[in-house]
Parts: sequence; structure tokens; C-alpha cells
Amino acid sequence: MKPIERPWGLEHILECTPEVISVKLEIGNGKHAQREYQNVKQGSLEVVKGGLSIRAYGTKQTWETFKQLNTGEVYHIYNDSKYTLMAIGDTEVIETKVPDLRNLLDKIKKEGFD
Repeated sequence: MKPIERPWGLEHILECTPEVISVKLEIGNGKHAQREYQNVKQGSLEVVKGGLSIRAYGTKQTWETFKQLNTGEVYHIYNDSKYTLMAIGDTEVIETKVPDLRNLLDKIKKEGFD
């Protein structure tokens, strides 16, 4: 699939199914990428090249976190949160999103197993 051009760099869709969405983000040095999370998904960010500064907010801004990641480090993104990424050097990040397991378990309870 062709990369999607963004103001901060490129987004490559690696996988997109009902169970998982995985993208590679290429963020230019010093560029900011604001990502708003859906309230039914959570996921992780893994820095595969460069460095990343993360600022995350919980729902209704009840909590706020600042974190700096280096190559090989992973950060968990919780559902119902917003976060902003800033590249430290030219950076590549793998972002993986999965449904919130609580919602998935509720669906299984209602519909049963096939």
C-alpha cells in the first residue's frame, strides 16, 4: 500500500483488520504528530529508529504523562486518551491498536462463542 503523506512525515498501513490496526509512522526531526485515540481501542508505540517524546492525556484531562522513548522502547496507550508525539531526530514508530478487551469480552458474553 502506498504511504500516506502527513504534515509530520509518512504513515504506512501495515495491517488493518477488525482485530488489529498496525501502522509505521515516519516522523521528521522535531515534527509533532497529534493522534487522538478512539475510546474503544488501546495499543502500543514501539520506537524502531530515533527517539520520541510523548505527552498523553487521560479522559477529561484527569491525568497527564510525559515520557521520552529511545530506539527499542515501547509505550502503552490506554483507551480514552489523547497523545501528542514529537520526534527526536528522524524517527520511525510502529503503532499497533487493538480493541479494548473489556468491550471484546462484553461482546463475547452477549453473543457467545462461534
